[in-house]
Amino acid sequence: MKCPYCGHNKITVKMSYHVEKYDTIRRGRRCQKCGKGWTTHEYITWAGSIRPLHPLLALSGEDVEAGDTSQ
Repeated sequence: MKCPYCGHNKITVKMSYHVEKYDTIRRGRRCQKCGKGWTTHEYITWAGSIRPLHPLLALSGEDVEAGDTSQ
């Protein structure tokens, strides 16, 4: 994965947990070069179809702190 801000490919996962409501894995990531953070939501696709997700589950440009579940 590359940093969406600077394109650097060294990323650290700061937090990771399962979101049962949407059946996704939420990961807080931080770039080792520029230090900016963002959140990703990973989900399973079944035979090419994507499971429906809440519209707010998208890439976020806000900083993510370890253990912060308020976002």
